[in-house]
Amino acid sequence: MRHGRYRGALLSKWGLTLPSPLSIDDRPIIWLHAVSLGETKAAIPLWVTIRKELPSARMIFSATTETGLAAGCQTFPEAERHFLLPIDLRSVAKRLVRRLRPQLLLLVEGDLWYHLLSEVKAAGGRVALVNGKISERSCRRYSLVPHFTRMLLSQIDRFSLQSAEFEKKFLCLGVDSEKIAITGNLKLDGRPALSARSEAEKLRQRLHLREGERVITIASTHDGEERMLLEALTSASCRILLAPRHPERFAAVAALLSSMGLQFARWSKMRVLNQQIVLVDIMGVLAPCYLLSDLAIVGGSFVPGIGGHNILEPIQHGIPVLFGPHMEAQQQLRDMVLEAGAGVMAGPTTLPSLLQNHHQIDAMRSAGAHLVNSLSGVATATWQQLLPLLPQNK
Repeated sequence: MRHGRYRGALLSKWGLTLPSPLSIDDRPIIWLHAVSLGETKAAIPLWVTIRKELPSARMIFSATTETGLAAGCQTFPEAERHFLLPIDLRSVAKRLVRRLRPQLLLLVEGDLWYHLLSEVKAAGGRVALVNGKISERSCRRYSLVPHFTRMLLSQIDRFSLQSAEFEKKFLCLGVDSEKIAITGNLKLDGRPALSARSEAEKLRQRLHLREGERVITIASTHDGEERMLLEALTSASCRILLAPRHPERFAAVAALLSSMGLQFARWSKMRVLNQQIVLVDIMGVLAPCYLLSDLAIVGGSFVPGIGGHNILEPIQHGIPVLFGPHMEAQQQLRDMVLEAGAGVMAGPTTLPSLLQNHHQIDAMRSAGAHLVNSLSGVATATWQQLLPLLPQNK
């Protein structure tokens, strides 16, 4: 209520409105559920692989947050249903599963709800955790209720995990080792969709970019980061695409830009975006922004308490990345990017000099291309683990 979330979705979240029933035929129904924006993006390579390997599959997408749902609607337009996952009451879960009848439920990274899982299983479906992980904090909490944890995790037929570190945690919680496979991190296997390239060309026309004009995308920023980064870039001769992490902050960031005396255009309100700064106040358009940019700055890392976001995403779109020192929640990505030389961890004050170092930017771009090529194959490995769960492969 404080942040204005779910204002238009309370009926859906409480299960008072549910997606309409699917028609009955012989095609397999695969339901993919993601928590929010990050998990939705992580699922893209797996979704593409499923569509390629099993084109007859009827795909369903759900998310826990409005941000995740908006991204899913845009990223997976061919899904037969898009909806917010309602509260996990048994009566609601039962009605939802009866309407959708999934043969396979895929949970991206986590978000394990007992009634949802048990109703899918009761209806004859299978459940898999893909790109699975579990934090130390969650592991401790689950260990406090061992009986419930065993009941919950026993509903999952396959654990496709990111690393051996997470395998150890799930084994400690009582998961059968035969159910576990380490397939890697799906976020490392992403490639820009073809549709993103056409959207990037449309964006180029809206921006009226001149030949050789440099573009920076500042993505996933949080409170306190916009001012810090923009002040560091005041003398830079470039166009700036500023994309705050959460949509409920769009108005506050617009007010901040005005208070700083900066001229800017709002993506959602203007057809021609010819100001130096563009406030990207809609969701799901980072891909075309990255494809047009020379450099990305990923927020959530310049102020403490957030732990960073996916710094590999801009590299997958062909550009180097700069991020701050607070990457506690993304240590694997941080170390990988720094070791490859595809990005820089630094403070905002280094931005002006970095922008002038074209040789370094080109070197990071080349290093990023090699890194992306070395990380392919996670989605295929995950799909191979899911195949035995489908009806025709039982």
